[in-house]
Amino acid sequence: MANTVKFCRQQVIKQAMTLFWIQGFQATSTRMLQDATGLKPGSLYAAFGSKRGLTEEVLEYYADEMANQLDATTRQTGSFLAGLQEFFCSAIEQAKNQGNAICLLNKALTESANDGDTLIKAQCLLAATENRIATQLEQAMAVGELTSSRTAQQLAQQVQIQIMGLRSYLCANPSAEPRALVAQVFSLAALG
Repeated sequence: MANTVKFCRQQVIKQAMTLFWIQGFQATSTRMLQDATGLKPGSLYAAFGSKRGLTEEVLEYYADEMANQLDATTRQTGSFLAGLQEFFCSAIEQAKNQGNAICLLNKALTESANDGDTLIKAQCLLAATENRIATQLEQAMAVGELTSSRTAQQLAQQVQIQIMGLRSYLCANPSAEPRALVAQVFSLAALG
């Protein structure tokens, strides 16, 4: 008789994500993952193949969750530009409240220099995030919420750069107000 899965995969991914965010990908040992998830080594390897496999699923889950939050925030605000701004405010505040304002994809990117597969995964997911931002900005342009002489892709690249830098800045300056800083990124002068 085959063994049946006795754990919630999504819950394990969330627990691993929290651990990776706090400890870092390289500093998180398999033993730490076992303790955080309650899984035995055989179950971890059977489910994810390796620590790298789990890492990549965590990154995909994180990117999907961020995309879903952006869509939900845009629907709530009724505005493409305001939705994007509120999404970044909420995401940064949530991460900061969990003890680390750094984007998990950026964290993976900076820690994965010796792990080509994880590095490529993080780069692809960050590129997809930039494209999602560009789409949001294109829609804002189409309905007249934003005018610019630059393309939506150029603006998305600028937003991505500034938000990534802002997240690092908040790690160095934890008392800084994220909403005010995000508002600066989205000011007409910054995007125009």
